[in-house]
Amino acid sequence: MSIRKNYNGYKKIFNKYNLEIDGLESFLKRVKIYEIISKTILFITLILTSILIYAAFTEKGNAGLGIAIMLIVVLFPGLILWLLFKSIKISKIAKLDDFIFNKFLINKIKIFYSMEELRNYSYDKIEHINTRAYSEGNANQAVINLAFIAFEKGAEGIIIVSNASETITTVAIKNKSTSTPINRMVNSSEAILIKNIKKEEVLKNNFDLNYWYDLKEKGAITEEEYDKKKKEFF
Repeated sequence: MSIRKNYNGYKKIFNKYNLEIDGLESFLKRVKIYEIISKTILFITLILTSILIYAAFTEKGNAGLGIAIMLIVVLFPGLILWLLFKSIKISKIAKLDDFIFNKFLINKIKIFYSMEELRNYSYDKIEHINTRAYSEGNANQAVINLAFIAFEKGAEGIIIVSNASETITTVAIKNKSTSTPINRMVNSSEAILIKNIKKEEVLKNNFDLNYWYDLKEKGAITEEEYDKKKKEFF
C-alpha cells in the first residue's frame, strides 16, 4: 500500500495542496509513463486474446489448433510484460512516496518514535490510526502512510506506538509435486495523531524562577545569587 495507487491519485494530491517541489514533477511523469505502458500492454493482450478465443471456437481441425497455439503465444508473454511494467510503476511510486516524505511531509508533521520523546511536551490526542504496507519499495512505507494520513487530518504530529515487520509466505505451484514459496515483507505501524504540541520547559523555568525570586524578595538570597540562578534558566 502506497500513499496512492496510480498517477491520477497523486495528481489530485498535487493539485489539492499545490505541491511545488523541485524534482517532484519528474517523479510523477515516470509513474505516468509506466502506467500507460502497462495498461496498453494489458489492453492489447486482452483484445487479441478475445479475438483468438472466438476464432478457436469457430474454426475446426488444424486451423483451430493453430489458433489455440497462437493464443498461448500471445497471452503469456503479454501478461509477463504487463506484470513487468506494472512492477516498474510500483517501484517508481515507492520512490515518489519517499520523495514526498523527505521533501514535504517531514516539514509538516512532527514524528515521535516513542512517548519518551514527548516527556517535556504537552499535546492533545486526535485519534489512534494504523496501517499495513508491503516493504518492497520502502522499508518505512507504513510510517510514510501514517504521516500523510496525519497531514490530511490536520494533525501537527504523530507518535509511533508500534512498528513491526512480518513475513507473509504465499506458494507458487510449479507442478503437481513441487512448489516454490514466495515471501513478502509486510510492515505494520500504529500511531497516535496529536495537535497543539507545546514544549513545557519554558513554563517549568518560569515556575522555578519565580521560586528564587520569592526567596530574594524575602531576603533569603542576595540579588547576586538570584541573578546567577536566572542565568542558569535563560
